[in-house]
Amino acid sequence: MAKLYVFGIGGTGSRVLKSLTMLLASGVKCNNFDTVVPIIIDYDSNNGDFIEANDLIKDYIAINGSMSSDSCSFFKTKMELLNNQLCITWNVQKSLFKDFIGSTGTDENQALIEMLFSKETLELPMEHGFQGNPNMGCVVQNQFEGNDLLDAFKTQIKAGDRIFIISSIFGGTGASGFPLLRRWLHKTRTDSDGQWDVIKKAPIAAISVLPYYTVASADDNDNSTISPNEWNDKAKAALQYYLTEDKKLDLLYYIGDIKQSVYKHCKGGAKQTNPAHIVEMASALAILDFAQKPANDFSINTAGERQTEYYEFGVKKDENTDFTKLYFQNTGVTKLTGDLIVEPLSRFLLFAKFMGFHAIEKNKREKDVKHKAQKVTDNAYDTKGITESWATRNSFDLTFREHNLSQLDDFQINFLDWLIEIEEQDGHSFSPYNLYNLRSDEFVKELKLWNRNFWSSSWERVNKVLNDKHSKIDDALKMPQKFLQLFNLATTELLTNKKK
Repeated sequence: MAKLYVFGIGGTGSRVLKSLTMLLASGVKCNNFDTVVPIIIDYDSNNGDFIEANDLIKDYIAINGSMSSDSCSFFKTKMELLNNQLCITWNVQKSLFKDFIGSTGTDENQALIEMLFSKETLELPMEHGFQGNPNMGCVVQNQFEGNDLLDAFKTQIKAGDRIFIISSIFGGTGASGFPLLRRWLHKTRTDSDGQWDVIKKAPIAAISVLPYYTVASADDNDNSTISPNEWNDKAKAALQYYLTEDKKLDLLYYIGDIKQSVYKHCKGGAKQTNPAHIVEMASALAILDFAQKPANDFSINTAGERQTEYYEFGVKKDENTDFTKLYFQNTGVTKLTGDLIVEPLSRFLLFAKFMGFHAIEKNKREKDVKHKAQKVTDNAYDTKGITESWATRNSFDLTFREHNLSQLDDFQINFLDWLIEIEEQDGHSFSPYNLYNLRSDEFVKELKLWNRNFWSSSWERVNKVLNDKHSKIDDALKMPQKFLQLFNLATTELLTNKKK
């Protein structure tokens, strides 16, 4: 099948790709595509958001390669990296922006530079990216030609593949990177193999993320140029410019949030690790919405123009959101948010909870500990699973966990962290689960999609279904694949079956 190339620009791009990875792991479908190729564009490749996305995606790729199978929805969609790299880097690394521009040669040119850029901007260190300055980003990022990762993209893309671009509209990297990348993709060129023609004809969509959080004031000695008071004005200016993208894209999605959380001020680097947000999850759903569109929805006329369609994301009520606030549609072809995510996320969470991962309440978390979740020592897998027939018959004992499940364990604790962060936003929160409830039958908040009376009040019910589904496992699979398929079958039974 075809590939979906997803370009994530800047910190927002990394965080949306992180949410996309979580959705795919849980089994949310990427219709029409069996492979997603993520590509991050960020000058500040040392920032924490990129590092977290990079680690998560590599864990996903490893789990998909060793544990997934055609009959299992968990981790089913393949993710692959171009040249085994996630982030596009620039060949030139200069300490200050003025060093990047270099000598202008004449007094007149120097005067023009000083008119276009303030002294503060020219003296800005570039190790942390563009710090909300799209004018800097336009200069630096206009260097896509000859990049190794993009050369690999150009070589590998085929007819039937699609392109999606993620960017924020209120910062420096995303606001400048999106139009530059789109123009580079569609630049008129001639080549002997016809690959540029394939790129120019590929269906292409983008999401522009408007302000959805703000940041506190910077420390006096921080020397940060990031000013959230200017974000709305920058977004308006960018929106006006983005009018020129009409008829250049097939779909353009917009999303933002006026009820904004306040984050700690950080100009970049390893400390830039913003908590997950429902806007990022909804942005990831825009990617999957684009993927499921039929191929005949896209066309280019003789003038080279596309019929650009515009979309926004909405919820039923402007308040903190559980599943009941999302849109559902029980008939028709179009899948709405509720239909797409409720059962996959809930099944994967039940899986993670059985494996022992549970949320730690805020007042009990240790200071400076990375994870907001932990593996409890008396978890159902370690205390019940290895003594029950489904475990001993399939050698899914503690030794199996130790040698085969380390990356799955890492992924599941990050999945819990992701849900906790989305729930704990002080702006719009997404809180469909009782994350601190240790029971198997009470972790989903009230939602009439399945009969909750079908469940027993303890983990024995889950273990019984695991035993029942043991005989349904495909014997041709390798042991790690059997393990994942077993939990796929069991959680499907628990969360979709109806009591007769």
